[in-house]
Amino acid sequence: MSETVVGTTLDHLFSENMTRRLIIATFASNVHRLQQIIDLAVKYRRKVALSGRSMFKVVDAAVKIGELKIPEGVLIDIEKCKNLFDGELLIVSTGSQGEPMSALTRMAMGEFNKVTIGENDTIIISANPIPGNEKMIYRVINNLYKKGARVVYESLEKIHVSGHACQEEHKILHSLLKPKFFIPVHGEYRHLKRHAQLAVSLGMSEQNILITDIGNCVELTKKSMKLGENIPAGTRLIDGAGVEDYGTSEVMKDRLKMSADGVFTVAVAVSGNYVVGEAVIEAHGCVFAGEDMEAELRALVQRTIDAYDYGKGNKEDLQIAIRKALKNYFYKKTKQAPLIVVSVLEL
Repeated sequence: MSETVVGTTLDHLFSENMTRRLIIATFASNVHRLQQIIDLAVKYRRKVALSGRSMFKVVDAAVKIGELKIPEGVLIDIEKCKNLFDGELLIVSTGSQGEPMSALTRMAMGEFNKVTIGENDTIIISANPIPGNEKMIYRVINNLYKKGARVVYESLEKIHVSGHACQEEHKILHSLLKPKFFIPVHGEYRHLKRHAQLAVSLGMSEQNILITDIGNCVELTKKSMKLGENIPAGTRLIDGAGVEDYGTSEVMKDRLKMSADGVFTVAVAVSGNYVVGEAVIEAHGCVFAGEDMEAELRALVQRTIDAYDYGKGNKEDLQIAIRKALKNYFYKKTKQAPLIVVSVLEL
């Protein structure tokens, strides 16, 4: 569909909700969509309040360079919304993808102190769910319905079209630019592959096309293009004041295991070649079947210690033996795999 179809749909939604407050959530980066919304607000004599940090930033930048034209007096501070009748107000908000901290999500949760959703609200979500965001978006829609609002989204009305170029438009660009080398970008691998195949169908040599991944370096000269050495790149874990190094996250693996199955700790004291006293056992986040199972675990740890000849081994081997015995027990008994931490203290 053309973007003009969205304008037509929005127009009839404005006309059908003359006495209701309108809230439209859309991509802040879609300036043309924002212009259509502003023009309709002017047509139907509504004041416009912006909500969301990125919405303010984009509107401010677009107005400064002349890409967005807003008549004087149309924009108002969201703090002044309560001074207007519902039919006189339009709120343009971020949160079309159900982002947890976005303005629309906080409205739906009742956690946005400037706007309280009610039965006289019509919320228009002018965006399609980005793959992977469906659950978050439908959670927001459900919460809006629970508050009595009327919600309009892409499966109900033609209120969004993709901003991405279609195949024929890509063909036009390739024909105009006639590139010597080509690296398709943006999208999943399947999109990049199809774009590369499109370039080949238009006459490009496969030798001059590269599909790259995050961290790949491309060495480009006037005559050739090839992959060079990779560099560390991608997601990094920031936890408080600490930053995780690049690579596979052992921290995240441990946290996922603990969150799913809990953590089980065993502490054993060794003096000379003998284990002294009883093992100290603690469980956090594990689901056990009462005191009988706890007694079985203690007995299992003790049997493992008794069967181990510490004089011929070391504390690392004893830790491995206890961990292995517990791992097998948990899997057979509970079908779980808690994080098992075994400490052997030498006195």
